[in-house]
Amino acid sequence: MPSPVGHGLMGVAIYSATVSRRRMFWSWGFLALCVGASVVQDLDFIIPAMFGRIDVTLWAHRSFTHTVFFAVGLALLWFGVARLIRPRSKAASLGVAAVILLCFLAHIGLDIMNEDTRPPFGVEVFWPAWGKSFYWNIGLLPSVHKYSYADLVSWHNVTVALTELIVFGALVALVIGVQVGVYRVKRSC
Repeated sequence: MPSPVGHGLMGVAIYSATVSRRRMFWSWGFLALCVGASVVQDLDFIIPAMFGRIDVTLWAHRSFTHTVFFAVGLALLWFGVARLIRPRSKAASLGVAAVILLCFLAHIGLDIMNEDTRPPFGVEVFWPAWGKSFYWNIGLLPSVHKYSYADLVSWHNVTVALTELIVFGALVALVIGVQVGVYRVKRSC
């Protein structure tokens, strides 16, 4: 499982790829929404841990919040919220919902491709309709240790967060560089 740093930076990369270069530094609310949508699935771990129940999180984490149904449901909820805020802009509302869905699915994808060192392995993407766990251990990032409070604040997890900062920071810089390059090409034509 990537840390909230990795998931959040993936949200920044998706935001950067979907917002025009001109608006990139002015859409703070949408940026916050993309980052939030990229980390919200991990509330199934964070909330029990806040109440001193890491043992509960071992079986609850990567459960219903890590399913396609949860992702689609929350994307539809955001579509409804966007329609309430701007009722005349159906295309913009649909765009917001699509980006939010992409952020949710990116979170699930990162969890599937990451190193998983203890059961339950993988993510039950289609739970409760289908209980198959999807797991593709390509070791995209080092695994976060999360089995005790000492693990959560360990040096290992700090190095994981720093690694994610470098990897996903480079991805964000690449996306912004492509945005700027495309703008310059369009402007010169």
